[in-house]
Amino acid sequence: MKNGLWKMLAITVAFGTVLALFFTGCGDNGNGGGGLGQTLRLTGPVWYPPKMGDWERFEGTLTVTSNIGGSGSITDGQLDFTIGTPSSLMDVSSLGLSQEGAEMFYDFDIRPTDARVASLHMMTQEGAVRRMYERGEGLFPDTEESVEFIFVDRPVTITGRGRTIIDDEIPVTTRNFNITLREGWNAVHVRTDLSGDIMEGTGTATVVISSGNPGRLRWVLDDEWEPPVPGPGPGPGPGPGPDPGPGNGFLGATMQVSNQQVWRMPSKGGDWTTFDGNLAVNSNVSGSGSITAGRLDFNVGTPSMITDTVENLFVDMENFFSNFTISPPNVGAALLELDTSEGELRRMFETETVASITEDEVVYIFVTQNATITGTGRTTTIDWSSITTSNINIPLRAGWNAVHTRHC
Repeated sequence: MKNGLWKMLAITVAFGTVLALFFTGCGDNGNGGGGLGQTLRLTGPVWYPPKMGDWERFEGTLTVTSNIGGSGSITDGQLDFTIGTPSSLMDVSSLGLSQEGAEMFYDFDIRPTDARVASLHMMTQEGAVRRMYERGEGLFPDTEESVEFIFVDRPVTITGRGRTIIDDEIPVTTRNFNITLREGWNAVHVRTDLSGDIMEGTGTATVVISSGNPGRLRWVLDDEWEPPVPGPGPGPGPGPGPDPGPGNGFLGATMQVSNQQVWRMPSKGGDWTTFDGNLAVNSNVSGSGSITAGRLDFNVGTPSMITDTVENLFVDMENFFSNFTISPPNVGAALLELDTSEGELRRMFETETVASITEDEVVYIFVTQNATITGTGRTTTIDWSSITTSNINIPLRAGWNAVHTRHC
């Protein structure tokens, strides 16, 4: 049942991480909300994740980096990090909100659909730095709250009507919300309240999304957290954290991975374990990188060879989609493949229950010019198995793109 709860929390956190960016503009103060301006400064004391309800201060000194620029440090246990305009922005569709939102809310809507965004994830050599809080002394917290920080290049409105879904036999109820992200940096608060006996399968969860920065939230140094949004990082992001969110995204002229934890693929029914070794990382399309103490660093610009076309990368898709088209056809493309002396590196996550297996994977594609892939979902029978696909509309922009697939 514990795995089931983590799966349920993964949905709420993956969705919430994309929304939670409306506070802590300066210091550890107050109940702020709304836009934070073009420059974001985050400060305050840092804590270890609570254990059975007990909190402990972190008193060390660490350098703080992020996935989208900025600079900062933790000095004697105090965070001080500043970032202006992010080094890279993605289409709002890359956040995976449309699919997750449709699962968790009625009438879910994001406008405008062409906004460009970035979601901040701060990292140190000892783990991620998160804004969160939880209460409860048992194995599972009674309340878990988090805040994330998002940059948008124009005002964005996100709305939805609450509903109740059943996830691994646990009812999850969401509340109505209406959030406006202002141009620049924003913060959003996501709160999950658990009640009942989770271990016995009688628990329930309620999720509330709102603007604001409750003063009770703390900066936490978490060595088990991996960002739940798609983006640079060909290694899987499982464990007690959330799985990769759905969506596709434009990454820019360079695809870069920085300080990402690498995991060993579990055997059937087994647990994910971290890889802690050192390996050289090779690519089929140039670039350079390595795994050092279990952390992946890799970057690649324009591929040394444009080895294929988009059309060839998506061959036989007519078997799975009606009206499958690539426009324009014959656009030059390269599919990134990473390899080490101990095996290939993939960006994926797998969730197994008694009745089913769900596998998420993100692949990275470079294209020489803009292209769009569309298709109408259908049901096909292959080798006695029935396969159902959903409608697709994937924009690929000149440069590197992340494309997510989910198999259930």
